[in-house]
Formats: sequence, C-alpha cells, structure tokens
Amino acid sequence: MYLCDQLSELQIRLKSLNYSVENEIEIKEEFKSIIKKHIRLMGYANALARNLKEYFLIQNLAVTAELCLNALMASMSTGIALAAYESSWISWPLDMQKDLLLVITAAQRSFKLTAGGIAYMSMPTFAQALYNGYSVFAVLRDVIN
Repeated sequence: MYLCDQLSELQIRLKSLNYSVENEIEIKEEFKSIIKKHIRLMGYANALARNLKEYFLIQNLAVTAELCLNALMASMSTGIALAAYESSWISWPLDMQKDLLLVITAAQRSFKLTAGGIAYMSMPTFAQALYNGYSVFAVLRDVIN
C-alpha cells in the first residue's frame, strides 16, 4: 500500500509539471527529483519481491497441493465404494451386508473441504477466486487511473 501511495503521488507530481522558459530550472529539478524517487521506489519493490518470493512460492504450492489432495480424496472415496461392492459380500451375514451398504453409501458422498466454512475448495472455486481477484485489480486500476 505504501508503494501504491508513493507511486500515485509521483503520478500527480508528473502531471502537474508545467514547463515554461521562466520556470525551466525549477521544472528540471522537480523532474530529477521525481525520477530519483521512482528509482528508489522500484528498488524497494524489487527488494520486497526478492525477500518474499519464497513465501509466495510456498503459498501457491500450498494452494495447489490442497486442491490436488481434495481431488485425490474424492477419487479415493469412490474407489472405496467400488471395492466394497466388488467384495464377496453375498456370502456375508446380513448384519455385515447392511454395514457394507452404509459404507458404500457414505463412500459415494464426496469429501468437501471448505475455505473457512464459506466456500467449498474445488477447481471451480479456485478459478472463481482468481477471476474475482483479477476483477478487483482491474476495477482498482481503473479507479486510480
């Protein structure tokens, strides 16, 4: 947020430069000051990116791993139902057959991980989150410009 604020301030300063022969020296000094500040801010942004790159990598890997594990759990659950059905349940006692029916029924329900109890973690949810994030970015960028 600090960088955004400082870059916005530089934009305002650049837009307000009104060159004339009478104020040539002041305008050149102001322009140099803007350039120097922009270089400092870009250096700060690069340092921030270098220092946080591992954090962002881990965060993205964690989200990807969570989505993959969610898909794996759902497919493994379906495998349990199929394995239970393919067992030799016909020769089992009636009480075990009823229990097996409960296992099959429970295994056919998909696992659902939630993000804070608000939304189910799934590929469509992740895609929607990316879309929403970009939409907010685009709106904020339009507002600033």
